[in-house]
Amino acid sequence: MVVLVKGLVVLPLLLELGLQLDILLVLLLVLLDQLMDRLNRINL
Repeated sequence: MVVLVKGLVVLPLLLELGLQLDILLVLLLVLLDQLMDRLNRINL
């Protein structure tokens, strides 16, 4: 029972952190795409 209560308290925090992490992941993916494009141009 105590674990369930803790889970209910932690879930909203995890959701907020998850949204921020999603934004960071999108930014990282965009940066990786740009880096790969530059590497491909250098290799060609």
